[in-house]
Amino acid sequence: VGEWRTAAFCFAPAEPRYLVYIDGAHHGFGGITGGKAWRGSGPSNGDHVRIVRSTSLAFWDARLKRLPTARGYLDSEAPSKAGQQTKVRYERARR
Repeated sequence: VGEWRTAAFCFAPAEPRYLVYIDGAHHGFGGITGGKAWRGSGPSNGDHVRIVRSTSLAFWDARLKRLPTARGYLDSEAPSKAGQQTKVRYERARR
């Protein structure tokens, strides 16, 4: 699992903070970076791509565009259910 991977989430000063941990994901996030794989990128996985796309887009829309619908998505339980066949660990934090 590598709990050290959550350090950026735990120590980030910005509020609120969000963590999405995709069970079994590889560094290439299931192919989100495009069709070209590199050593260690892992296999293509459409479920992982959907999770990364939906949560990343919501995060940036909430942060940069300040869209209430994006913030509502992030503050709901929807991100934890974004995977159809994948277990997703989703956490929100406020100090």
